[in-house]
Amino acid sequence: MKNKKDNEAPFEIDVVELKGPPIESEWHPSQLKGEAERVAYLTLVECMGGLGACFGSKSGYRMDNPDNLVVFNANVIVEGLEKTWFGDIDLTFDEPKLKKAAEKIGRRVYVLYEMDARFENAKTPKLENAVYSTDGKADKLSDDLSFYYTRTKAGSIMRRKEQEPDKAV
Repeated sequence: MKNKKDNEAPFEIDVVELKGPPIESEWHPSQLKGEAERVAYLTLVECMGGLGACFGSKSGYRMDNPDNLVVFNANVIVEGLEKTWFGDIDLTFDEPKLKKAAEKIGRRVYVLYEMDARFENAKTPKLENAVYSTDGKADKLSDDLSFYYTRTKAGSIMRRKEQEPDKAV
């Protein structure tokens, strides 16, 4: 092993030069273009809380709520508008808030996974991949998730319980 001077790292450092255009900055409410977007944004903040709502530890939240339908870093898109809200959403608890917002706004509201409305998908979010959508009255859970989640008698979205296999007598 070579002797290093006190101010040198004990390992080699490669410098990487990034090329190409910089990634666009994150979405911010100041980018809202018209009155409809401002009203939708304010309504969602009123119903869901501030932008970037975070449950803290994702693994801890999942352990505490194993049967809930949770979308971390979700993006909320209002029909006909651009991204209007983002943050963690627990659809088991937050669905009534989303329905209320959609009804007040008067447009369908879509909940998307993070990557379906960020970076290369920021300008044209993938609404076809929506985890959930509602217009305040009628709602839709994605076909993929409908296999794993169901409604309780109280109406909440919860993970389906595994069925006991029929036992031969």
